[in-house]
Amino acid sequence: MTSTTSTAPAVDTATDVSCQRADNPLRLQCDGPPGAWVVADGREWPVVDGFATVTLLPPRTEIEWTIHAPEGVLAEGTTKTGRLPALVDVELSGSLPGVGLLGLPIDCGTLLAALVLVVDPVAPEVLWYEDLAGDEGLRQTVIGATWVGTDVWAIVGRESVVGVSLDGVVLGRFEHPAGLPLHHDLVWRDDRLFSLDAEVDPTAPERWVTDGIVDLTSAERTWALRDHVSPAGGDVLPGGYWESAFGPGAIDWSHANTLAADGDGWLVSFRHLDAIARLDADGGIDWVLGAPDSPLGSDFTWATEVPGAALDLRGQHHATRLPDGSIGVFDNRVSSSSRVLKIRLDGDTATITDVWTLDRTCLVQGGAYWLDDGGVVATCSSDGLIVAFDADGSERGRLSVSCSLTERPARGLIRATPLSGLP
Repeated sequence: MTSTTSTAPAVDTATDVSCQRADNPLRLQCDGPPGAWVVADGREWPVVDGFATVTLLPPRTEIEWTIHAPEGVLAEGTTKTGRLPALVDVELSGSLPGVGLLGLPIDCGTLLAALVLVVDPVAPEVLWYEDLAGDEGLRQTVIGATWVGTDVWAIVGRESVVGVSLDGVVLGRFEHPAGLPLHHDLVWRDDRLFSLDAEVDPTAPERWVTDGIVDLTSAERTWALRDHVSPAGGDVLPGGYWESAFGPGAIDWSHANTLAADGDGWLVSFRHLDAIARLDADGGIDWVLGAPDSPLGSDFTWATEVPGAALDLRGQHHATRLPDGSIGVFDNRVSSSSRVLKIRLDGDTATITDVWTLDRTCLVQGGAYWLDDGGVVATCSSDGLIVAFDADGSERGRLSVSCSLTERPARGLIRATPLSGLP
């Protein structure tokens, strides 16, 4: 690391005024007096409580910085950022205009497993990362994550939720009040943090696992699927996802994978039931949008404005309500290419109005975000792939994310989230 400073002699301060590389190689730690601010990498950072943390910096780069005060420049110099640990490789094909920065919860096996990245998709580079598991990193993974402005909250290892800011400050930790496993998705709403959870249905003759919703801030479980539906039907077998939490023979029946706020209610996606349900403010099931053979049924008849589009859902993820009232969803499929759907609900008819089709089947996880210009960013988690589409369905470009040491696709990519409002 190299650093040079020159202090304005007219300013008298007892505080060391300088910038140095922080423990994280992509941050600078700058010290200065109250009222000062730092200019670095073309951005401004206020000094609070004697220091400012400059984040989202490219690795292995000389960063010019200046510390200002109302009286004038206090110090200036350059500091070189460090190298990333052996984390991931990011490769761009084509271009991704309009996408902005991407937040990537990722799993690289026994490498830094519980990891969240921020990536620049135009000039692919990891600009920020946190290992959220700490000392437990070799045994923990990120199960789900949500961004709130410049903060990320993540489910780590099914046991807890941790929040961290861009400057590395831990904002809080939560655990399930009843010790049930947390999984897949979480949402901040009305200053309360909600997450999906799961339990073995005590009323079922076999060890069927069903899902629920927990309010982590008030330590209260607010909804359970088993209060509305008895497990039966569906193409499921003992074993799989929930054996590690509930023991051999646990049957992963509903497999919720999305929790999304929808007005005063919720949208919940159930992968193994090929269905999306809307819950009203009191927790009642307002409606179900399901495949014709879904064990939950469907309150809608399918139609399409896209010739040849399959009239169903198969193993879908990331159902959300779009600004125009439509439902957006990443439809994973099983025996055909995965796709992103926009579905208009009109009375008892569900009409597919837009389809963005990937060139592969993405069997697990995944997500879709709509851009301001009508384009879509889709995540194929099983292949470590992020694809950006134009509104007309044509592909803009793609980012491939792989784990550096194993040279394998980052299969725990979950969802690549376009970020806004970052410094």
